[in-house]
Amino acid sequence: MNTLNTRILNEDGDDQLFQGQAQIFNHLFSFAQSLAIKSALELRIADIINSHGQAMSVSHIASKLEYASPDVPRLARLMQFLVWNKIFTVEYNQTSSTSKDEREALYGLTPTSRWLLHDYEFRLAPMFLTFTHPSMMAPVQEINRSINEGMASVTKTILDAILCGYKEGFSKLQGTLVDVGGGIGRAVAKIVKAHPHIKGINFDLPHVVETAPLFPNITYVGGDMFKEIPCANTVLIMVHAFF
Repeated sequence: MNTLNTRILNEDGDDQLFQGQAQIFNHLFSFAQSLAIKSALELRIADIINSHGQAMSVSHIASKLEYASPDVPRLARLMQFLVWNKIFTVEYNQTSSTSKDEREALYGLTPTSRWLLHDYEFRLAPMFLTFTHPSMMAPVQEINRSINEGMASVTKTILDAILCGYKEGFSKLQGTLVDVGGGIGRAVAKIVKAHPHIKGINFDLPHVVETAPLFPNITYVGGDMFKEIPCANTVLIMVHAFF
């Protein structure tokens, strides 16, 4: 870690420094919240729950969608994200078909999600769909290279702290280490450089790894982590507090 980074950490402390980073990310990636709400609007999720008259499970919501084969796991992640942003409510119900350790999540409306109803007198659905139209969002979606470079730059700060505080852990790793969602590979490359006994695999979407620079002792694999990840002795997933 360079002298400037060390001085900043010593002055502010790790917690305050990374809380500040999380707040910046919250502002920077707030558009993702808009896109999630846009998806809910296009699927008419609020209308489906409103028509049902009470909270519904993901599978029940999926059965009411206009699409023939809805992706239920992705719909569940969308609903969880929207609950976290207070767009929908969630309550858990024990059913006869679930085990003692499993409860069914039921999603309901909030005063916020009522503004997403298409037939509501005081509605914001048309305005929201206008401002999240692809023509309005295109500038964000056409900067793949800048996004990759930006992610690499913010990862450096986090990785410096990890390498400093987890030296013993990395030294004990054996075989291969795969960085899932590793972007252009700078994180796993830095780990392998500091601990050359590790063989690194950088795994991300194909269009991401295609633009990645070549780092020594790093293998690049493109794919979808929700379907399959490369086989390795250790899996690294760095989750940033964007939202």
